[in-house]
Amino acid sequence: MSCFSIISLNVIGCAEVPAKQPPLPRVLSAIFWDPESNKVLYPPYRLDGINLINPIPAEIADFEERVALEKITRIDPQPAKVGWAVWLNDSGDVHYSPLSQITRDLAEISEQHAQSAREKMAAHDYSAARTHALIADAANPQHRARFLLRAAAEFCMASDPAAYPDAEAELALTETLASRSTSLDTFRNLVRNQLLLLNRSTPDPLPESRC
Repeated sequence: MSCFSIISLNVIGCAEVPAKQPPLPRVLSAIFWDPESNKVLYPPYRLDGINLINPIPAEIADFEERVALEKITRIDPQPAKVGWAVWLNDSGDVHYSPLSQITRDLAEISEQHAQSAREKMAAHDYSAARTHALIADAANPQHRARFLLRAAAEFCMASDPAAYPDAEAELALTETLASRSTSLDTFRNLVRNQLLLLNRSTPDPLPESRC
């Protein structure tokens, strides 16, 4: 087992490339550098108090190559701190912050975009509502209502395929994700309730399952 003290390391990047993806706010996988061995330390690893356990070591040249190939993201090197993490906000900016602050910031981002999703639903702008709901759900995936907001927008979009040609594929993905934890009938009832909360009439009938 290899073990490194976090406070002896630097944070130099993250294993994701957010610039290639929608700016979905979330905690990212930090990449560390050990000045003593001059080794880069990649995930997967385990964080246990002040210790980084069993990271994947590599040479600096490997890190530089992956950055050049846009397989990972470089950030300005800074001393690693216990209880801190690399994360992405809703503007696509990468930060390194205390986890307690990240939790508060992500909760605020989630609520802001959830409210925007509700407003866009009321204005019948379902595509924009879905985008805001996706961001809200990414920032706070434990808040089930965020996922239901996304589903509600997609169900409305799926009822008008001429206006929203990608809606069926988007809805299929949502139903597949939902099926991991609930039945389709239960999920659709939850979506109907969400639409009622949004003062929206339920599409009749709701689209058939794409799972």
